[in-house]
Amino acid sequence: MSLRLRATFFLFALTVVPLCSQEQSVPSFKAETRIVLVDLVVTDGKGNAVPNLEKSDVLVFENGAPQTISFFEEHKSTPTAPVKSPWMPPHIFSNFQPVQLPDSVNVLVLDWLNTQPQDQVYVRSEITKYLQSLPSNTPLAVFVLTSGLHIIQGFTSDLAELQAALNTSKGAAATQPSPLLPTDSKNSAEQTTIELMQMNNTAPVTIEAVRTEMAEHAASDTSKRIRITLQAFQQLARYLSTIPGRKNVIWFADSFPIAFFPEGGLPHDYGGELQKTGDILTTHQISIYPVSAAGLRGDPTYEAQNAGRSSERSENLTQFAMAQLAKDTGGEAFYNTNDLALAITRAVNDGSLYYTLTYTPSNRKIDGKYRKIEVKLKHEKYKLSYRRGYYADSYADGPKPWDNTNRNSAADHLLPFVAFGLPNFDQILYKVRFLPPHLSPHPVPLAPA
Repeated sequence: MSLRLRATFFLFALTVVPLCSQEQSVPSFKAETRIVLVDLVVTDGKGNAVPNLEKSDVLVFENGAPQTISFFEEHKSTPTAPVKSPWMPPHIFSNFQPVQLPDSVNVLVLDWLNTQPQDQVYVRSEITKYLQSLPSNTPLAVFVLTSGLHIIQGFTSDLAELQAALNTSKGAAATQPSPLLPTDSKNSAEQTTIELMQMNNTAPVTIEAVRTEMAEHAASDTSKRIRITLQAFQQLARYLSTIPGRKNVIWFADSFPIAFFPEGGLPHDYGGELQKTGDILTTHQISIYPVSAAGLRGDPTYEAQNAGRSSERSENLTQFAMAQLAKDTGGEAFYNTNDLALAITRAVNDGSLYYTLTYTPSNRKIDGKYRKIEVKLKHEKYKLSYRRGYYADSYADGPKPWDNTNRNSAADHLLPFVAFGLPNFDQILYKVRFLPPHLSPHPVPLAPA
């Protein structure tokens, strides 16, 4: 069992302009503060969540430098239940939410773009089996990734709705081959082609040309899958952005072609999109739980299609990519197991009890560089895992390095109102009075507003 910890980087940019007529020229000022937010789940040696931790129990470091925790809060799972709406007089309306939102939600992503058809069937079967034991009042949402991201079921705890979304024989959830994913038969055929050319004493330059063409075609398909996958996660993050709290994304696939936070630097071809995706996942407290759709497999060396050629290296690279994804985003990787339902159970349990803490980085430069985060407990030896860092993004419109001498002192009065822990915009209740035309008096012409 492990502890999940997420770090989230926020840049609050607040521009305030007093109300006035357009003819007047008034100054505006801009206030910026950065807050790193961390969702923390603590488990003991038996995998049980550890409650009742205090701020004083936790130490946080950024690039090795100790940080001061400014906010610390424990979250306990509460079942979603209808809330009695307050009585409203006639023609009065409110944004009051009739359902209490949980502190964490869970999303299933069925990635058919990066999964073989036979494994797609297996994933659907395992999820359907899990739903039979789904705890009551546990909302799930289901997405499918093919040539794009499709939502097949919004958040619901209705078992019948979830099963219907998964078991439909048509639509996005249906099993379908990915034209960009190489199959075992295709790989075997290409290898056989090369061997036949060698047996027939084909010129080495010709064999090399065929190999090059095969490699270029495979690289092109992989590049397309990477870009589609990145765009899908950006879209998913935007969809989840309006939901407060932590979001656990359980990603079922055969291949995981991306890493959102490569510590050694970003690949030149995808650097901008990778960083953009990492930023939006971080901002909206999204953790990835990669789950191998292949389930438990034997030693690939002895599989018939390999004919003595081991695919162990490919399997190891996939598992490494999964582990890195989970480590970077604060989730957990599941591979070489037939218990795919365990991933969903673990993710749901991670939201049952966790902590939120924040700190303002002592390094206040916004330089776009990757910052490593390390979290420790002072006394207990509980197991921890956590998001390993964030990008201190620089923006084209120019937030400058922190400089108190150049800051408008009046801006400081607004900073407390954007501090973490204050109500979100959707937590501030308001009422609106709306009158039909026959009840609403018409204003006198040219009357002052």
